[in-house]
Amino acid sequence: MRLATMRLAAALACALLVGCRAASPPTPTPEPPVQPAEWQEHDVPAARVALSLPPDWLALDEADLFDPDTRAELERDYAGARGLFSAIGSQGSRVRLVFLGVDPAARGTGALASTVAIVAVEPRIPPIGLGLGADFVLDALDAALSVETAIERRRAELEVGRAIVFGFDHRILDEGDGPGIRARLDGALVTTDASSFLVLRNVDASGPASPAPSLDEVLGSLRVLP
Repeated sequence: MRLATMRLAAALACALLVGCRAASPPTPTPEPPVQPAEWQEHDVPAARVALSLPPDWLALDEADLFDPDTRAELERDYAGARGLFSAIGSQGSRVRLVFLGVDPAARGTGALASTVAIVAVEPRIPPIGLGLGADFVLDALDAALSVETAIERRRAELEVGRAIVFGFDHRILDEGDGPGIRARLDGALVTTDASSFLVLRNVDASGPASPAPSLDEVLGSLRVLP
């Protein structure tokens, strides 16, 4: 009787802690999107990954982003840059912007530039904690941004690890009392064997569909650094 009770307790612990994944058939992993051969790969050591973007995009590493002159130039030349930096900065000391890719086509036009950012998250979140981690991230983004649509979210299996993928429309408020710029933010909280990080794609949502790489294309380009 005691042995049966112990076995039942172990089974319950398995169900609570890991969902007894062995008892369920594995979810098929979709094939990653194929990247155009001309895309350029960029190492992001702080997140222990590399990603690829179109070759004409600006690629700013952590040193660039901490340089006050570079930040001032971005905020002067690109609409929405100040609001983006403010939203990420509000996430706290354990979340830091370590890479920013910017489509230079919008420079000086007043239009919102398409961007892809990587934000390092410390400490690393184990796969079992991804859902709770995503809750905290989305609560913080909801507080920092003027969110205008329901937040969509789903789980994903990537080549580099597991992720919670999310998306919503919001407004970037740079300064003044205007209505701001309507934008679409698609993101993912990703955990690999070595690190956790956010991938954030932000594009103009007020006009035609952006020609920027999709979030799935960016996620498909991720490679874990040795």
